[in-house]
Amino acid sequence: MGWTDEQAMNAGLVKDASGNWIQPSRQNRASNGQTTVTVSKAVEIEANLHAEILEFCRVRGWRAHHSRMDRPATCGVGTPDFAIAMPNGVTVWVEAKARTNKPTKEQTGWLAALNILGHVTGVVRNMDEFRAVIKHAEATTTKKG
Repeated sequence: MGWTDEQAMNAGLVKDASGNWIQPSRQNRASNGQTTVTVSKAVEIEANLHAEILEFCRVRGWRAHHSRMDRPATCGVGTPDFAIAMPNGVTVWVEAKARTNKPTKEQTGWLAALNILGHVTGVVRNMDEFRAVIKHAEATTTKKG
């Protein structure tokens, strides 16, 4: 069950670039006593990357499962941010990271296990890296059949 906008604001959450509620990186008191919220640049960048990946998939008619950034994952610690169903039965698993952030030990474990099972995986920090993962997945599909 989701929160109303009022409940989320009262809890000190802010909306990211995709419109999801997230915890801010810090809060400051303005001179007028109001609380102002600043979201870290890295969060904004990762949220924007998530939105771009979802749009990339949407315009191609691909189905993409996306883990939300505003809550802890309920599908298992370390599960990649995206599972993307491409044509010809190909599924690509993607972990999006902001700037120089590195995958956690659990995320690395998930990606390694998926690779062992023959899935295409990638850690991406921008759309060029994401497109390279997709291109690799398409090339893999061509080789198989």
